[in-house]
Amino acid sequence: MGNDDALADLVHDIQGKCTNLKSAAAMLRGGASKEELELLGLMSRQARSLADEISAYEARRRGERPK
Repeated sequence: MGNDDALADLVHDIQGKCTNLKSAAAMLRGGASKEELELLGLMSRQARSLADEISAYEARRRGERPK
């Protein structure tokens, strides 16, 4: 995959995951219900996944092996 394709994929993933995170954040009410805690966990995993994808892209651009 070329750099342009990889960047386009990364941008697409960022847009989708940020939209999902924004929608999930709008559902939070500040409580400690089981549902909200599960939602926060999902949001954390989504954010971590996004950070991992960005780090992997950066490593590829630097010519490093992704971790």
